[in-house]
Amino acid sequence: MGGGAAVDAHGVLTGDPVADHRALDSWTVKRTGGLIDRMPVTLTEDTQMVLASALAMRTRWLSPFDEVELHTAYEPWATEPRLSPRVEKVRRTRPGPPSLEVTTAAYDVNASHDLLRLHRLFGLTAALDTSRGHFPGISGFPLGIGSAEQTTMAKFGALGFEAAAVTAFGAVGAGIPDLRYVLHRHTRLVLTAGWVTDPLPAPEYDGDDGDDEW
Repeated sequence: MGGGAAVDAHGVLTGDPVADHRALDSWTVKRTGGLIDRMPVTLTEDTQMVLASALAMRTRWLSPFDEVELHTAYEPWATEPRLSPRVEKVRRTRPGPPSLEVTTAAYDVNASHDLLRLHRLFGLTAALDTSRGHFPGISGFPLGIGSAEQTTMAKFGALGFEAAAVTAFGAVGAGIPDLRYVLHRHTRLVLTAGWVTDPLPAPEYDGDDGDDEW
Protein backbone atom coordinates (compact mmCIF):
# COMPACT_ATOMS: atom_id res chain seq x y z
CA MET A 1 0.00 0.00 0.00
CA GLY A 2 1.59 3.24 -1.13
CA GLY A 3 1.36 6.63 0.47
CA GLY A 4 2.75 10.12 0.35
CA ALA A 5 2.27 13.72 1.34
CA ALA A 6 -0.80 15.59 0.18
CA VAL A 7 -0.37 17.97 -2.74
CA ASP A 8 -0.83 21.07 -0.57
CA ALA A 9 1.50 19.75 2.15
CA HIS A 10 4.64 21.08 0.50
CA GLY A 11 5.81 24.23 -1.21
CA VAL A 12 8.96 25.95 -2.44
CA LEU A 13 11.02 28.53 -0.58
CA THR A 14 11.54 31.65 -2.67
CA GLY A 15 14.63 32.95 -0.92
CA ASP A 16 12.77 36.05 0.28
CA PRO A 17 12.64 35.66 4.09
CA VAL A 18 9.64 37.99 4.49
CA ALA A 19 7.54 36.25 1.83
CA ASP A 20 8.60 32.79 2.97
CA HIS A 21 7.78 33.55 6.61
CA ARG A 22 4.38 34.85 5.54
CA ALA A 23 3.68 31.62 3.63
CA LEU A 24 4.87 29.42 6.52
CA ASP A 25 2.79 31.39 9.03
CA SER A 26 -0.26 31.01 6.78
CA TRP A 27 0.32 27.24 6.66
CA THR A 28 0.55 27.19 10.46
CA VAL A 29 -2.70 29.09 10.93
CA LYS A 30 -4.50 26.79 8.50
CA ARG A 31 -3.19 23.57 10.03
CA THR A 32 -3.96 24.57 13.62
CA GLY A 33 -7.26 26.28 12.97
CA GLY A 34 -5.82 29.59 14.16
CA LEU A 35 -4.65 28.27 17.54
CA ILE A 36 -1.03 29.06 16.60
CA ASP A 37 -0.29 31.92 14.23
CA ARG A 38 3.46 31.68 13.60
CA MET A 39 5.80 28.98 12.34
CA PRO A 40 8.57 28.50 14.95
CA VAL A 41 11.49 28.73 12.54
CA THR A 42 14.12 31.34 11.71
CA LEU A 43 15.00 31.48 8.04
CA THR A 44 18.56 32.38 6.99
CA GLU A 45 20.40 32.50 3.70
CA ASP A 46 21.65 28.98 4.47
CA THR A 47 18.17 27.48 4.93
CA GLN A 48 17.54 24.94 2.17
CA MET A 49 14.43 23.23 3.50
CA VAL A 50 11.87 23.52 6.27
CA LEU A 51 10.26 20.39 7.71
CA ALA A 52 7.23 21.06 9.90
CA SER A 53 4.41 19.21 11.61
CA ALA A 54 1.26 20.55 13.22
CA LEU A 55 -1.17 18.99 15.69
CA ALA A 56 -4.41 20.56 16.88
CA MET A 57 -7.45 19.47 18.86
CA ARG A 58 -10.67 21.11 19.99
CA THR A 59 -13.17 19.56 22.40
CA ARG A 60 -16.45 20.87 23.71
CA TRP A 61 -18.05 19.86 27.00
CA LEU A 62 -21.49 18.23 26.86
CA SER A 63 -22.35 20.31 29.93
CA PRO A 64 -20.46 23.63 29.91
CA PHE A 65 -19.06 25.03 33.14
CA ASP A 66 -20.64 27.99 34.86
CA GLU A 67 -18.06 30.78 35.05
CA VAL A 68 -17.76 32.20 38.56
CA GLU A 69 -15.01 33.80 40.58
CA LEU A 70 -12.96 31.04 42.16
CA HIS A 71 -11.82 31.11 45.77
CA THR A 72 -9.62 28.11 46.42
CA ALA A 73 -7.19 26.78 48.97
CA TYR A 74 -5.50 24.59 46.36
CA GLU A 75 -1.89 25.20 45.40
CA PRO A 76 -0.55 27.00 43.47
CA TRP A 77 -3.49 29.43 43.36
CA ALA A 78 -3.36 30.02 47.11
CA THR A 79 -0.75 29.98 49.82
CA GLU A 80 -2.78 27.87 52.23
CA PRO A 81 -2.51 24.06 52.22
CA ARG A 82 -5.28 21.97 50.73
CA LEU A 83 -8.10 21.61 53.26
CA SER A 84 -10.44 18.94 51.94
CA PRO A 85 -11.07 16.74 48.79
CA ARG A 86 -13.22 17.85 45.89
CA VAL A 87 -14.99 14.52 45.65
CA GLU A 88 -17.76 13.89 48.20
CA LYS A 89 -20.42 11.22 48.86
CA VAL A 90 -23.88 12.62 49.54
CA ARG A 91 -26.88 10.65 50.87
CA ARG A 92 -30.17 11.04 48.99
CA THR A 93 -33.79 10.20 49.72
CA ARG A 94 -34.23 8.54 46.32
CA PRO A 95 -31.92 6.36 44.24
CA GLY A 96 -30.50 7.91 41.09
CA PRO A 97 -27.51 7.79 38.73
CA PRO A 98 -24.22 9.06 40.12
CA SER A 99 -23.30 12.62 39.26
CA LEU A 100 -20.10 14.60 39.49
CA GLU A 101 -19.67 18.28 40.18
CA VAL A 102 -16.27 19.79 39.47
CA THR A 103 -14.91 23.19 40.38
CA THR A 104 -11.58 24.04 38.75
CA ALA A 105 -9.57 26.92 37.38
CA ALA A 106 -9.52 28.00 33.74
CA TYR A 107 -6.13 28.48 32.13
CA ASP A 108 -4.50 29.59 28.90
CA VAL A 109 -0.83 28.66 28.50
CA ASN A 110 1.70 29.11 25.70
CA ALA A 111 5.27 27.86 25.49
CA SER A 112 8.15 27.79 23.03
CA HIS A 113 11.05 25.35 23.05
CA ASP A 114 14.46 25.32 21.36
CA LEU A 115 14.89 21.61 20.73
CA LEU A 116 18.60 21.98 19.99
CA ARG A 117 19.28 22.89 23.60
CA LEU A 118 18.47 19.24 24.39
CA HIS A 119 19.66 17.79 21.09
CA ARG A 120 20.77 14.52 22.65
CA LEU A 121 17.34 13.96 24.18
CA PHE A 122 15.62 14.47 20.82
CA GLY A 123 18.15 12.47 18.80
CA LEU A 124 19.42 15.47 16.83
CA THR A 125 23.11 15.37 17.72
CA ALA A 126 24.33 13.60 14.58
CA ALA A 127 22.19 15.80 12.32
CA LEU A 128 23.94 18.93 13.65
CA ASP A 129 27.18 17.83 12.00
CA THR A 130 27.23 19.82 8.74
CA SER A 131 30.57 18.40 7.62
CA ARG A 132 28.63 15.54 6.06
CA GLY A 133 25.15 15.07 4.69
CA HIS A 134 22.07 13.49 6.25
CA PHE A 135 18.50 12.60 5.26
CA PRO A 136 19.13 11.06 1.82
CA GLY A 137 15.50 9.89 1.72
CA ILE A 138 14.10 13.42 1.54
CA SER A 139 16.68 15.30 -0.51
CA GLY A 140 19.11 14.62 -3.31
CA PHE A 141 21.58 17.01 -1.70
CA PRO A 142 23.21 16.59 1.73
CA LEU A 143 21.42 18.40 4.55
CA GLY A 144 21.96 19.07 8.24
CA ILE A 145 19.81 20.58 10.96
CA GLY A 146 20.33 24.30 11.52
CA SER A 147 17.40 24.96 13.85
CA ALA A 148 14.68 22.99 15.61
CA GLU A 149 11.90 24.73 17.51
CA GLN A 150 8.44 23.98 18.84
CA THR A 151 5.51 26.18 19.83
CA THR A 152 2.68 24.79 21.97
CA MET A 153 -0.53 26.07 23.53
CA ALA A 154 -3.35 24.76 25.70
CA LYS A 155 -6.56 26.43 26.79
CA PHE A 156 -9.07 25.08 29.31
CA GLY A 157 -12.27 27.03 29.71
CA ALA A 158 -15.99 26.89 30.37
CA LEU A 159 -16.86 25.62 26.89
CA GLY A 160 -14.08 23.11 26.23
CA PHE A 161 -10.41 22.33 25.86
CA GLU A 162 -8.07 23.31 23.00
CA ALA A 163 -4.45 22.40 22.38
CA ALA A 164 -1.99 22.69 19.50
CA ALA A 165 1.69 22.19 18.75
CA VAL A 166 3.83 23.12 15.75
CA THR A 167 7.34 21.73 15.35
CA ALA A 168 9.69 23.03 12.66
CA PHE A 169 13.19 22.04 11.54
CA GLY A 170 15.33 24.35 9.43
CA ALA A 171 17.64 22.27 7.23
CA VAL A 172 20.89 23.71 5.86
CA GLY A 173 23.39 22.44 3.33
CA ALA A 174 25.95 19.97 4.66
CA GLY A 175 29.03 18.37 3.16
CA ILE A 176 29.60 18.03 -0.58
CA PRO A 177 26.98 16.54 -2.92
CA ASP A 178 27.87 13.04 -4.10
CA LEU A 179 27.30 13.30 -7.86
CA ARG A 180 28.49 9.84 -8.86
CA TYR A 181 25.26 8.60 -10.43
CA VAL A 182 24.20 8.90 -14.06
CA LEU A 183 20.44 9.35 -14.43
CA HIS A 184 18.07 8.97 -17.33
CA ARG A 185 16.57 12.45 -17.40
CA HIS A 186 13.10 11.34 -18.42
CA THR A 187 12.54 8.54 -15.92
CA ARG A 188 15.09 9.55 -13.23
CA LEU A 189 16.22 5.93 -13.36
CA VAL A 190 19.78 5.17 -12.26
CA LEU A 191 21.47 3.56 -15.25
CA THR A 192 24.93 2.99 -13.78
CA ALA A 193 26.47 3.48 -10.36
CA GLY A 194 29.93 2.83 -8.97
CA TRP A 195 33.42 4.13 -8.24
CA VAL A 196 36.29 4.42 -10.74
CA THR A 197 39.38 3.29 -8.84
CA ASP A 198 41.72 2.47 -11.78
CA PRO A 199 41.19 4.75 -14.80
CA LEU A 200 42.55 3.75 -18.19
CA PRO A 201 46.10 4.93 -18.99
CA ALA A 202 46.69 7.40 -21.78
CA PRO A 203 46.99 5.60 -25.17
CA GLU A 204 50.36 5.39 -26.91
CA TYR A 205 50.67 5.97 -30.67
CA ASP A 206 53.47 4.96 -33.06
CA GLY A 207 55.93 7.74 -33.67
CA ASP A 208 54.62 9.76 -30.76
CA ASP A 209 57.61 11.84 -29.68
CA GLY A 210 55.60 14.34 -27.72
CA ASP A 211 55.58 17.03 -30.48
CA ASP A 212 52.48 17.23 -32.60
CA GLU A 213 52.38 19.07 -35.88
CA TRP A 214 49.15 20.27 -37.45
